[in-house]
This record gives sequence, C-alpha cells and structure tokens, in this order.
Amino acid sequence: MKRFHLFGIFICLGVCCVFTGCKKDKNKIGGSSPITTITATSIFNAADAADVAIVKLMSDDYEVVAGEYSGRGFMLPLPATVPARELEVLGTASGLKVSDPGVQVMMIESVTCYDEAEKVVGDFVSMKEESKNVYTMAMYWYADGDATVIGKVKLEDETDNYNLNLKKGWNMVYLTEESEDNYSITTTPKSDMLWVFIAGSAKSSAKLTGKMKRLSLFK
Repeated sequence: MKRFHLFGIFICLGVCCVFTGCKKDKNKIGGSSPITTITATSIFNAADAADVAIVKLMSDDYEVVAGEYSGRGFMLPLPATVPARELEVLGTASGLKVSDPGVQVMMIESVTCYDEAEKVVGDFVSMKEESKNVYTMAMYWYADGDATVIGKVKLEDETDNYNLNLKKGWNMVYLTEESEDNYSITTTPKSDMLWVFIAGSAKSSAKLTGKMKRLSLFK
C-alpha cells in the first residue's frame, strides 16, 4: 500500500499559539457525508498565500479537481466518482472490525496550491487546536461503497483508534493526535475548523512533516 502522510503536529506553522480567539471559517467544508464540495471563505494567514493562483485536490499524480484561488478562498466541486485504478482496497488489520473490507478508497490530506505557472507553492489545510498540544486536521476520503471501521490498533510506536462511518462518495475524516503516538481517526464532524496555508511542498518538507505516519489500517 502507498504511504499516507500526517502533517507533523503543526508547530512549524508558528500560528498554533494564537488559534484561540482567531476567526474561524464558519462555512462547512462540505456538510455531512457524503460531501459534494470543499469550500474555504477565509484563510487564517492569507497574506502568506499571495502567490497562490490555482488549487487542486491531488492523489499522488492524479488530479481529482482543480479551481481558482480568489485571494480569500476557493470552492472545489467534487466528482461523483473516481477511476478504480486510483483506489486501494480498504482491507483490515488486527484489532479492527471492518464491515466491508472490499470497499476501495482514496485518501487525500490537503488542497495543493500552485502559482500562475502551476508550480507547487504550498498547501491549504483545514485544522483546529482542540486543546493545548492537541490538534485535529481534516482529510478527504473517497469510498466506492459504504463501510464502517471500528476498533483500536496498537503498534510498536503508536496506537490508532478508528471510528469511521464511510459513505459511498466523498467523506470528511478527522485525524487527531490526542497525545504523543496516540491518534484518533473519525468521521464524527468537527466544528470551527480553520483553513491555514502552509508554504512549500507538504509531502516532502521535513520542516512540515516532522513525523511521517502510515495509518495502521493500511500496514
């Protein structure tokens, strides 16, 4: 299975300490699952995104959807289906109950940002500070069928707690690092998520990632 990356816990942004009290984007990313659009009406550090002209939802080299960045936000209408060749089987792992392991999924962590020359300049990430040193980021999962994933997987260096109710189509999945090496992955909706621009290539920047993580479900 291909590797799935977790943005290292956002300290590199230099903005976490001021999340409390800052203006949140009240627009929902897309609503209850399945979702049809990803919408941002404001970016926390929009001044840092001055070079952004185009936004894309990318899975490796596959372009799911592209749109324009207005300088304040963007809207990406999601396709109803994704080619089967771009999906991977959900499968299962010890400690998990998966209602339909044959369901195929695509997992995307961020909205990739490009300048007018279509050079990658960074990523937009939807995130929030739950409490001191506890952060959540939103991800976008496409599933070609309904499936639930429930349970806990204990690994050598981490514990992953799953509570997923995936619907056919696009789903919002929220990943929370509740404590060091203890993760929660859920479809339970979160409120007051904040759109943040992260400069550079999120999938290759050591400064951004800090810790590269592969979800235990796909080990």
